[in-house]
Amino acid sequence: MLIVCLKRLFAKPQKFKIPIISVGNLTLGGSGKTPLVRALFKEFNPRLKTCIILRGYGRKSRGLLEVALGGRILCDVRQSGDEAMEYALSLRGANVIVSEDRAAGILRAQTLGFELVILDDGFSKFNISKFDILLRPQSAPKLPFCLPFAVYRYPPFFYKFADFIPSPSDILQELKIISAADLQEGLNGADEILNPADEISNSAADEISDLNLNRAADEISNLNPATADKILNSKEAGFERSRTILISAIAKPWRLQEFLPLAKAHAFFPDHYDFKKEQILELLRREDAEHILCTAKDYVKLRDLGAEISVILLNLKLSENFIRKIQNYINQAMIK
Repeated sequence: MLIVCLKRLFAKPQKFKIPIISVGNLTLGGSGKTPLVRALFKEFNPRLKTCIILRGYGRKSRGLLEVALGGRILCDVRQSGDEAMEYALSLRGANVIVSEDRAAGILRAQTLGFELVILDDGFSKFNISKFDILLRPQSAPKLPFCLPFAVYRYPPFFYKFADFIPSPSDILQELKIISAADLQEGLNGADEILNPADEISNSAADEISDLNLNRAADEISNLNPATADKILNSKEAGFERSRTILISAIAKPWRLQEFLPLAKAHAFFPDHYDFKKEQILELLRREDAEHILCTAKDYVKLRDLGAEISVILLNLKLSENFIRKIQNYINQAMIK
């Protein structure tokens, strides 16, 4: 923790010619960074040519890579990583760059003529001058300690370094389930429900077993029966529960428990897992199923299977206060 504190305190932020918005958090696990990045892109890209830059967790490539420019996808998901490809596939006119060196990515964005950069998970880049948005988890960690003793990546007092911490009233959410066909046709305005930041080894899911394939019916008794109805029942979503499996490779998959009643079985894999076609097809055969329910992050790796897929999405609406905070920063940054 001492090293992190010293790194922050003695950092000399580099200023760039274009405004930079960073979306981050202080803890492991999902706190909604991906849907917020996408909402910001949709809000500002129509008036400022905007580029999303992220590391590209789990990708097989290295260095700087242009994933999408003007909505044209320039690589496959193995090269980009699942999160970057999710942006590329589901944002109209998407501009996405992956780079371990975020400063190099920003310089490339400047060269390409972009007027605004959004950094996904960029809080730790203390060497970059930016507008830091920090998201708090829905449930505060029980222990205020950093790894490996608790889930904080950075000390809790680092919240004071944020330029803006959205309150629940600043982000309105609406759950939605759509078919993959609608998503492919460019349905705009939808966001993934979850986006964890931590990486987990794939070794735990190299073989299919009954440990990661569970009958959803076994779990339903522990849920509020009305929960799924508040989201959307499977009939309204256009698929039948009796032929559907919920498949996901996200951190903390228990957060999808509200969707268990919509599928006959569920299979959870480690975060960023590289799905193997044979595994998924075997799961479908074993359960006599033809339909997959998944998150948008999973969809980018499942879409080439040839199976019917429905995607769990989340619509976000930012408050006027939130948008005004960002716009004020952009205006000031452009003057400088």
